[in-house]
Amino acid sequence: MKAPLLSDASAPSADFTIRRAAPADAATLAALMASTFRETWAPHYAPADLAAYLTEHYSPAQQRAQLTDPASTILLAEATADGAAIGFARLHSGPPPDYVAQFGPAPAIELGSLYVFADWHDRRVGAALFDAALSLVEAAGYQTLWLGVWPDNHRALRFYYARGFVQVGTHPFAVGQQVDEDLLLARAVGAGTETLQPSQG
Repeated sequence: MKAPLLSDASAPSADFTIRRAAPADAATLAALMASTFRETWAPHYAPADLAAYLTEHYSPAQQRAQLTDPASTILLAEATADGAAIGFARLHSGPPPDYVAQFGPAPAIELGSLYVFADWHDRRVGAALFDAALSLVEAAGYQTLWLGVWPDNHRALRFYYARGFVQVGTHPFAVGQQVDEDLLLARAVGAGTETLQPSQG
């Protein structure tokens, strides 16, 4: 999954909370994921390609399946004032690409998505989501965290490089008929004892 455009970290904010998403959040997540992806990437893709991607990946049924999949964990950021969903991060475990497997020790886990509405970019929502995801990854005992980033996504690259990621390779990322060659980034993480499991609800 393509990483979003992220602003540089700024002063902490008390305007939002972060929690584990549950199956009951499927419709909310589907709308949030589609809206943030469209907001971020609409200028870069043909409308037909973008529509095809959103239909393929962001239905409530698809998000419900992810939320009940033991391999996936989704964190949801919500505005304190009204509870509106403003951002999310998705972790997914599974066999990593060869470049990642060659980079560091197993087990590895992917930060598959991290998106925040543009209006919230300067309030540390992205940084807080990343920190929460990293805490889960470390507690679960994963040794390597990896993700994909569009090469021209310079703000996201600064964000991840500042957090210890390095480029380890490339891989294709398709949106409809358009295929880009994204950068693969990875970093080592600490060890722990907990297991990532989907929330119930």
